[in-house]
Amino acid sequence: HQREPGQKGSGGGAETHMASDGREWHGRNCGLGEHGEIAGGTEANALALTPSATRAGDKAPLERLLMSAIERPSVRAGGRFPAAAHSDIPVTMQGVVDLAALKDMLAKSVSVGGRALVSIMLANNETGVIQPVREAANLVHEAGGLLHVEAVQGPGRMELDMMALGADLLT
Repeated sequence: HQREPGQKGSGGGAETHMASDGREWHGRNCGLGEHGEIAGGTEANALALTPSATRAGDKAPLERLLMSAIERPSVRAGGRFPAAAHSDIPVTMQGVVDLAALKDMLAKSVSVGGRALVSIMLANNETGVIQPVREAANLVHEAGGLLHVEAVQGPGRMELDMMALGADLLT
């Protein structure tokens, strides 16, 4: 017999309390104001990676999805971007996003009149590498793009502040 969290019966109240505690923790510790709630990282990435994502006052569509070559499968699937719009940002031998390559890719996108959504993981659970997200955010924003940070490995292990990271979208 399976129950939904919050369903009446043995344990439902405790599950509801745990979910509520989780929402409060994220609100306090991730620098979030308004935020939505979803089932998990795969769903969150599919929803975040969309050409219609915007920042306040900016309505121009996003033409490209640039993602680091080491992203998780749920990011590599590309959300709502067509496959032809996906491009990989190379990483160094140390597994760090190549910021010079990112800058070149963003310049190329701007030169043809397009904007990009860039997706970079915060930390790699296999290598321990922490990506230069703030530096990437600066490059992305200078080019008029948006930054998505997949931060599933961050909570509880490191400080996670969406504003400090410069992320427009955080999953």
